[in-house]
Amino acid sequence: MKQMPFDPYEIIWSSLLAASALHGNVDLGEYSANHLLQLNPKDSGTYVALSNIYAAAGRWNDVDLVRKIMKAQGVRKNPGQSFLTVNRLSRTFLAAEG
Repeated sequence: MKQMPFDPYEIIWSSLLAASALHGNVDLGEYSANHLLQLNPKDSGTYVALSNIYAAAGRWNDVDLVRKIMKAQGVRKNPGQSFLTVNRLSRTFLAAEG
């Protein structure tokens, strides 16, 4: 990325963060998340991805730290939604932390 003829932008950093999660590379995940948060400090997806990388590595103190930072920054993750339609009747289900 240092040899690219232009500065990496948000999509490039997001791709690197996703690849870091896929391959369990915590250091690279932290590196890309830090760059993403400099570009967009209110993006909940970056915090959640980094938290998931830490969780997969068993780094629960870091998971808690990321959540505390989110709360301090006023960043909230929107709940997940599922939609189900049966006999033309639609229902929406939300997932939220308990």
